[in-house]
Amino acid sequence: MKDSIMEFLNLCSLDLFTTVLFGSHLSSSSSNDTDNGFDHDLFRKSAVRASSESIKLKRDPLEGFLYKALGMMTTRHKQFRADADKVFKIGMQMLRTFQWDLEAGTLGESR
Repeated sequence: MKDSIMEFLNLCSLDLFTTVLFGSHLSSSSSNDTDNGFDHDLFRKSAVRASSESIKLKRDPLEGFLYKALGMMTTRHKQFRADADKVFKIGMQMLRTFQWDLEAGTLGESR
């Protein structure tokens, strides 16, 4: 139950962020989950996992010690980094497309 609530709150946060930034949210299922070449499902799942794992990493003193003092990455830390990298890559693609559409005057038009 606790994980379900956290996932719901993370999805709400992601919805709010993407709505403010891009004018649409990604958590609702759509007929085309790869609009404009972006894998929205991968973006959603990776963003929620990265958000959840970052909280767990910050609250676990052993994780912090292993990484900061010894330079070791646990499986949890590696998964967090992989998800964060996916979110960054897809997010940057979305931002570039947003900027191109803005400059072309086609922002908000469906492709």
